[in-house]
Amino acid sequence: MRIRAAILCFAIALAAGSASAQSLVWRVDQATAVSDGSTLLVRVKGAARTGGWEHPRLVLGRTSESGDLELKFVATPPRNAAAVVQSLVPVNVSLKTRAPHKSVAAVKVVSRTNSVTAQIVAKRQRTAQE
Repeated sequence: MRIRAAILCFAIALAAGSASAQSLVWRVDQATAVSDGSTLLVRVKGAARTGGWEHPRLVLGRTSESGDLELKFVATPPRNAAAVVQSLVPVNVSLKTRAPHKSVAAVKVVSRTNSVTAQIVAKRQRTAQE
């Protein structure tokens, strides 16, 4: 009985691990980065090569040679046996995170086929006169 339970747990863990594997999205079309001092909001629009891609997100990469913050545009691809649309499908994602060091002036978003660099724009603060 314990052996069956152990095998079942192993099979579930194996299936969950392969289902959550994320790959780079096909392309990135647009990226914006806005800082309000303590937080950074990055919005990305792109496209997956087929339908069925799920859970898009931005994953922190490394700081590039030019000092830009690099983010990888990833999502969970469809299972091999899944029937999906064979066409480019829009994929959008937003990331709200702690603002990077002041020396970082841009965010570089990397996809499978290209990358887009967006300058970090400071959000205009409202004054008491407005």
